Amino acid sequence: MALFSYRASNSLGETLQGEMEAEDSRQVIIELQREQLIPIEVKRVTGLRGLFGYRSGREKKVGQKQILAFAKELATLLKAGMPLEGALSLMARLNSDEKMANVIDELNDSIKGGATFSRALEKQRDIFPRLFVSMIKAGEAGGMLGEALERITDYMERSQALRESVRSALIYPTILLLVAVVSIMVLLVFVVPQFSQMFEDMGRELPVATQIILAAGEFLTGYWWLLLAMVFLAIALFR
Repeated sequence: MALFSYRASNSLGETLQGEMEAEDSRQVIIELQREQLIPIEVKRVTGLRGLFGYRSGREKKVGQKQILAFAKELATLLKAGMPLEGALSLMARLNSDEKMANVIDELNDSIKGGATFSRALEKQRDIFPRLFVSMIKAGEAGGMLGEALERITDYMERSQALRESVRSALIYPTILLLVAVVSIMVLLVFVVPQFSQMFEDMGRELPVATQIILAAGEFLTGYWWLLLAMVFLAIALFR
């Protein structure tokens, strides 16, 4: 994916400027036409900004709690009779989270440019999940955007409660597992080698099972850093 800057004209003859991440310029043109915009100029952004500027500059990492709060607040404003553009403008101004405020501003800019709300959300696909966008699209088709947002809020709250419940239920078994692993490592590294020395002093050959355990202990002693790296990698992957 590369970063492209564009200029386009809307149905009112206004010239809009922006940036978009896409595979090539043709995809940018297709996306603009899908939003009823007439492409004027599309250029690929070069240099370090083209490689890293799109994601790092926008800081698009937004958590589920911010998305839930966004859906809940927007549902309340729409149910109160406020138009979508006005509701988004108000939310962007009052939002204390700068990243989320920028996302809301971008949604509003897309809508002002002629895009539907669901289409504006699709452009933020790295933030809003596919189910969120699909439910909004269904709500737009039925003229029940506020109700769709309420259903999304209800679903996200139940999902969040389930995740927290599962996380709480896994804390105790995880602690037990860690204690067991540490205990086994202590036995392999410090206790079992003493038995090995005792067998050698007696002039007896070690049993096969004991040899395997000793080999495991030697591996842990020599490559403890590798085991530690694997633990940190597992935590990073399943976080």
